[in-house]
Amino acid sequence: MSLDIVSLLRAAIPDGESGWIKHSAALTQLWGASLSALTTLECAFLPGREGRPPTAPDPPQAEQWKRRFRQGAAARTGRGTVRARA
Repeated sequence: MSLDIVSLLRAAIPDGESGWIKHSAALTQLWGASLSALTTLECAFLPGREGRPPTAPDPPQAEQWKRRFRQGAAARTGRGTVRARA
């Protein structure tokens, strides 16, 4: 879920005044920690797959990911733009 959060934030926050959030240390660390956890889980539950590139999603999986993104972006719509605090 944390990878989803970082991806949604980076995709949904507009560049400009609030664009710094996409490249903040907090999001970068959350992304790195999430990938580390995912790698650990992959080694534990999918032995023999380590280091192999993921396969492309099939059309139903791709549609599911698109739907999840649209739902996340829609949930953010109407809440205003994230503003940086001085």
